[in-house]
Amino acid sequence: MNIPLPTLKPLIKRLAAVKSEVIILDTEHGVLAAKEQNLAAWVEDESLKYPKNIVYFFPSRKFTTSVNRMSGILTIQKTDKGCSLLSNKTRIDLEEAKTAWRYEPADTLQICLNTATLQELIKFVQIAPDSKQTGLTYSGMVSLVGTEDPLGGSIEAIATDGKRIASLSIPADVQQSFSVLLPSSLIPIIPTLSDEKTLLFSDSRVSIIKSGKFTARANKFTDKFPDAKRLFPAGCDFIARVDAGEFREALGRLEAVMNEETRAVKLTWAQNLELRTGNQSTHGKDEIAYQTLRGKGNELAFTAIFDWKFLNDFFERVEGQVTCSYSIGKNFIVLQSKEKKYLLARMEK
Repeated sequence: MNIPLPTLKPLIKRLAAVKSEVIILDTEHGVLAAKEQNLAAWVEDESLKYPKNIVYFFPSRKFTTSVNRMSGILTIQKTDKGCSLLSNKTRIDLEEAKTAWRYEPADTLQICLNTATLQELIKFVQIAPDSKQTGLTYSGMVSLVGTEDPLGGSIEAIATDGKRIASLSIPADVQQSFSVLLPSSLIPIIPTLSDEKTLLFSDSRVSIIKSGKFTARANKFTDKFPDAKRLFPAGCDFIARVDAGEFREALGRLEAVMNEETRAVKLTWAQNLELRTGNQSTHGKDEIAYQTLRGKGNELAFTAIFDWKFLNDFFERVEGQVTCSYSIGKNFIVLQSKEKKYLLARMEK
């Protein structure tokens, strides 16, 4: 089988977001696929069809590295031990990877979203999962809820890792109400999508995204997504407003003395908002102005300790005025930007 490498390399690149164990070439259906334990993604292309119906299984890392070093026309030949890759004067023999594979065209895809809208939602809410978080998490799993409204629909995305929650609701042309869960294995793929529209399908077994000739199919979920919105308080004892730029700059100045193990920042609402951090050898302190909307900071004088990264991730993605809400006796603070971007961050002990 002969494939022009300028045709093959872009197809491999489209699969790069899948941390695959195996690259699969299905000549019957004209499909190049990447497969890991819980995820299969594939690109359909007529140039991959071949008169002989053969399925090749390549070790992902070795195959991709080899192809990227070659040029011209790639010739693939079956051998007793696996496959030979030939291009110009280069020959590379690879043992065939062993894996089960059956090409399955995507199920009836029920939801059509603008790709840019989907990418905007995912980019923001992905500040919630924390790679340092241990124990039970929902890292990467995102809940998408679309609401159809004659006056203008909307899509809300929510993500959480059990310790903090990010939520973003934006206006969108929603043709039907829907509720979809996207597992962590699909999330890295979404920023790489380039087609204008993305189709989604989700049920109790699988979740699928399709954009143009690219499709990714993830296995069913093992964890039930929590009712995260109920953690947002209905009322607050103290509400204040800060400038996002000033808060972000203050966090940046404290980064130099940040303890990477705890990443703790203590907020004290008094005459000014005081941000204080420290470890055994260094301490940092900064202040910014704030506007009280409810309650009085100097009366509450509460000590709220938060993870620096939780706060920094949020303020890096918002501009203008940010509302900070706190309830006495609760262990979290709610941040809301004017774009309806929310972050609920639990206090550190």
